[in-house]
Amino acid sequence: MNEYFLNFCFIFAIGFQVAHGQDEECGVNEVYAECVNACNTCHPTGRICNLGCVAGCTCKPDHSRNREGLCIPTKLCNDSSEAIGDDTTSTTSGFWCTNSTCKRTCRRRGFTNGHCTWHIRPRCQCNEIKVSNNSLETSTGGVPETNSSAALEYFCTNRDCRQTCRAQGFKDGRCIRHIRPYCQCIRHASLAIDREGPPIEGGHRNSGGCPKVQRCSRFCQNRGFPVGTCFSPGYRGCRCLKYSDSNEESEGCPSLRRCAQRCRLNGFSGGTCHGHTCRCYRDRREDADFVPPPGRNFDSIRDIVVEVPEHCTSRKCEGLCSNKGYSQARCVGRNFCKCFSKAQAIVDYDGDEEHHRNSGSYCPDVHRCARSCVIRQFVGGVCVGRRRQTCRCISEEEAGGISRYRRCIPGQEVGIPPTPNEEVIQPSFPNEREFDIDDSEGCPNRERCRLSCRRRHFIHGVCRGNGLRTCVCEGPIAQ
Repeated sequence: MNEYFLNFCFIFAIGFQVAHGQDEECGVNEVYAECVNACNTCHPTGRICNLGCVAGCTCKPDHSRNREGLCIPTKLCNDSSEAIGDDTTSTTSGFWCTNSTCKRTCRRRGFTNGHCTWHIRPRCQCNEIKVSNNSLETSTGGVPETNSSAALEYFCTNRDCRQTCRAQGFKDGRCIRHIRPYCQCIRHASLAIDREGPPIEGGHRNSGGCPKVQRCSRFCQNRGFPVGTCFSPGYRGCRCLKYSDSNEESEGCPSLRRCAQRCRLNGFSGGTCHGHTCRCYRDRREDADFVPPPGRNFDSIRDIVVEVPEHCTSRKCEGLCSNKGYSQARCVGRNFCKCFSKAQAIVDYDGDEEHHRNSGSYCPDVHRCARSCVIRQFVGGVCVGRRRQTCRCISEEEAGGISRYRRCIPGQEVGIPPTPNEEVIQPSFPNEREFDIDDSEGCPNRERCRLSCRRRHFIHGVCRGNGLRTCVCEGPIAQ
């Protein structure tokens, strides 16, 4: 009996010493325990505590942990100070952390935001603001402009980003979600205008999401430019435009007149509304190194943009421009039509008629050849030469007065004299030719049937017959 009592006293003494030693390492009003209530804080969230039981220092009875991580009497929780220590990167608060309290704590300390990390123990991590200066150099070689961006460490919300950027003197801000979300501050548009230099055609050039004009505009606005537009070739590049410093809003295209005025102030010939974007264009006749072809009078030739009632279609646009004496028309935007003159269309292609008369890019596809010639202000086109690999454009004089909008097909009697050293082959014109093809060749796949006929120099092909197993090629055959 005495032996058991002595063993119990020995174990109790060791436990008391261990507990007493651990108690000396804890802070004021804290004791060491094997199972700590991690939710014993002055500001409970009202939610069920889901933190596990851990060993460590906990507050004494009738004490709770405040936002500073100190144990104070529970009755003094409402009067406790909200001040945070001198730590500038994070707040370590023992065994508690909620995202709402962490955000408020970090914002009081001058940080943008904060969030709880749950690596080893709960911890409030404040997100630092890192300001970096990125130089943007304009295409005219002007002085580089600086563009500041505030990068949030872990996450970003548009509301917090706007508030942070406006507090730093920027116009606005938005979250950029690329590889790692960060806050991009937008400098005021007037700060990015080079007032000392001459009018310029465009600013910073980048891919910017083209051919989507909306993404290009956002790309340019993030860099301090009022608006951006996709430019040729292939509308693959984003051009940021610098308009003159004015009080009117430069976003969108409110009216055709205001768009044209903005473009003329920047040295362009004019401007037109392309969707919700004001697009400036330059007339090639105004270039110093441009020499017009002989016999062309450009004094009275100007491109115009007319407004179309309701909705612009190709037929309405061509009718309006034809009544005004123009030969080409194209819809720009929803309610506007742009008219091109015949001479201007030739100027756009450098006036190289011989190149268009002998272009082997579109034959033996006669339809592409004819369309290519009509676009270049000829009456049509034919495929000539050996195996009909040369596209020859036909002028009004050669065609003998036929309609300039008629597309010429090889073999029609249009009175076209052959040019020197040019062999004109008159093909035969059977209505159609049928041949059976297996599954690997095409039918009932109409696209593969059409390609098979094109390889045989027919115009097109369709699937016919029982079960659509026969590919029928139609059109002229190249001898």
